[in-house]
Amino acid sequence: MTSIRRPLPIGLALLFLAPSSIVAQSGHDLFQQALLQERAYGNLEQAVELYERIVSEFSEDRVLTATALVQLGDLYEKLGVSEARAAYLRVVQDLADQRNQARVARERLTVMTPAGGRRSGSPRIDPTYTFILDDIPIGRLDLPASYDFSPDGEQVVFRSHMTSERPPGLYIADREGAVVRPLITLDSVLGPTEGLWSPRWSPDRTRIAFVARFPERDQAMGIYVIDLDGGAVERIGESYEGNLSWAPDGSAVTHLGAPHGRLETFAVTRQRGKSVLGDALPQSAFLGGYSPDGRWIAVDIRSERLGREMRDIWVVAADGGERFHVTDSPGLDANPTWGMDGSLYFVSDRSGSANIWRLGIEAISGRRYPPARRRSEVRPGRGWSSRVDVGLPGHVEQATFFDDARVVYPRAIGNGGIAFVLQNVTRTIQVATPSSSLESRTIARGRNPQLSPNGDRVYFEGEGAGETGVFAVSRDGSVPVRVIRELSPGGRWSSRLSISPDGAALTYANVGEQGWGIFVLSTRGGPPRQVTSLPGNALSYPVWSPDGTRIAFASGRSLYVLSRDGGQRTRLAELRTWDTWSVRWSPDGEYLAALGWGEPSGQVEPPNHVYVVPASGGELRQLTPDDEQQYKEGLEWHPNGNELTYMYHAQDFEGDELRTAYLDGRPSTLFIDEPATWDYVGTWAPDGSAYYFMASDRAQPGWQLYRRDSESGAIVEVLTGDDLSLPRWSRDGQTMVWSVEQVKSQLWVMKIEQ
Repeated sequence: MTSIRRPLPIGLALLFLAPSSIVAQSGHDLFQQALLQERAYGNLEQAVELYERIVSEFSEDRVLTATALVQLGDLYEKLGVSEARAAYLRVVQDLADQRNQARVARERLTVMTPAGGRRSGSPRIDPTYTFILDDIPIGRLDLPASYDFSPDGEQVVFRSHMTSERPPGLYIADREGAVVRPLITLDSVLGPTEGLWSPRWSPDRTRIAFVARFPERDQAMGIYVIDLDGGAVERIGESYEGNLSWAPDGSAVTHLGAPHGRLETFAVTRQRGKSVLGDALPQSAFLGGYSPDGRWIAVDIRSERLGREMRDIWVVAADGGERFHVTDSPGLDANPTWGMDGSLYFVSDRSGSANIWRLGIEAISGRRYPPARRRSEVRPGRGWSSRVDVGLPGHVEQATFFDDARVVYPRAIGNGGIAFVLQNVTRTIQVATPSSSLESRTIARGRNPQLSPNGDRVYFEGEGAGETGVFAVSRDGSVPVRVIRELSPGGRWSSRLSISPDGAALTYANVGEQGWGIFVLSTRGGPPRQVTSLPGNALSYPVWSPDGTRIAFASGRSLYVLSRDGGQRTRLAELRTWDTWSVRWSPDGEYLAALGWGEPSGQVEPPNHVYVVPASGGELRQLTPDDEQQYKEGLEWHPNGNELTYMYHAQDFEGDELRTAYLDGRPSTLFIDEPATWDYVGTWAPDGSAYYFMASDRAQPGWQLYRRDSESGAIVEVLTGDDLSLPRWSRDGQTMVWSVEQVKSQLWVMKIEQ
């Protein structure tokens, strides 16, 4: 039956497009016919067609639409089709004013397994699910969860984006998702705040700790505790990116974060003070929290193996002493949280998609349980070593079974449940003709688009089940054609694509049989060809010369060029290290520019700077002044070939300036610094008529793309999304392409019945 379609991504509106052969005078007539088909004749598929027509053709009748959606959800459940969730969610999200239907839809969502969560076989873990909140903002997996439940599981504190009902901030809601009260907003009594991270409920329910920065009061991010009875807010320590957990007795808040990588505890009793737990962990460690008995702390630690990011779970003694490596999966094991039974729950992609898994931990030893024969070895770390259980015996059980969405940020709650965020990410490729309005068309689903020089074809990396590889699609949006099925064999990470000026080839860095290398792929298809290896097996981002005859890249200490056909690479310059993604050819091909670090002077760590060197070889020159002591990124040449723009993290990463460096060595100058936005990286239109840059507006979620007119200096917003890529251009500047990411995140609670 054509009207029963493939499952929709969670949270997206239903697209009811199937025609029906039955004609009626009104939506109510259709509804009566649908009831007749469903209940009198048992023709469920025909009833589905009729309900779909009602939702599609009579959406202005909100009562009828909500009623039809509830009926649709019920039929989808009976037919075993996953669109049931989307039908109920549309009622809850878009038709909440229809209270009776919304109540029924919420009740059905409460007892349903989330989309993609249906299980095959007979797993030992049999969870039930409860829907709590919609539109939970989340960031990278190495940033802290933006919500937490009260110890009794009856209330949730969460960070909210700007909505029509509330400004951005921290809020408290009940288990039904109804907001009880605001806690901290971006314009609170403490003054404007920048960032709100890691809300964490105290074990006695009386306080909530969080991380924020109040610019009128603080120079740096801080850990704050708010009293829920009196509302008093107190700063107890300094933080970076906010990775917090309360000690089980509520006497202190533990923090783990960059740049020092140490576990620190800040007392919240009358005897204030800070203590450091053991030796430093790697800077990329993530704090998962204390075990129920307070003996152990769970963390995940990032590493890289053969070009793929890995994260493994470790257990550290609460005094910072012993530490054990308890997972060793070739992929992602992250975001650990302790269940009330002492088990560890964590996110892993070992089944192919991010789901929650459970691992038993023996309370006394901190090792995996049940025990089994094992051997161990000592592995060194940064200034510390630890004993690793090799082979890692014990039961690891999968708890959720999603394949069309990913699970992140599990958090154990007091009633024995596990809360988590269910996230659906959709990236689309869009094309447009440059203008202030930037009216665009979506032509495909994917990411990392590259535009052919004449602007007629777009090459991109596909996304979704069965859609991996590189595809080509016409600017007008024809059916995409696959160029290569798998860009990164074995799931290994590859750099972004870069298209040659003649449009005949794409280049990228990836892991081959001999380690990291640079590859060239014909846009007509065929296997990729490795043109060089990368010294030290380090990641790199190769870029084409303007005439397409050479490829430039940085690796380790060196900046190189080589022929597009391969052969001997030429070293142009050396520094202590380079920002490998920053290498850029000048428009005339005479120079290469990049960001890099020089050698330290004594104990002083130097900042990165903008450097330039002749592409034929010669003197390496620093273009940015020594007094620019903060990090720089987003380097781009102006089309005139005499200037370079870059983003400068002024004021110890709190500032956000776009600046200009000059080829003739003049001091750099301020280019853009908008007070209402956090200004980020950008790129020039080919004729220099405009500069397009990304920025984040505190008053709205996600990212915005702005256009700065070169003649007038006027800046206008042209695009918004949860995440964006910078535009890519055709040679004549008449076509541009980019990708837009839309994220839907929902908060659920899972109760596990054994």
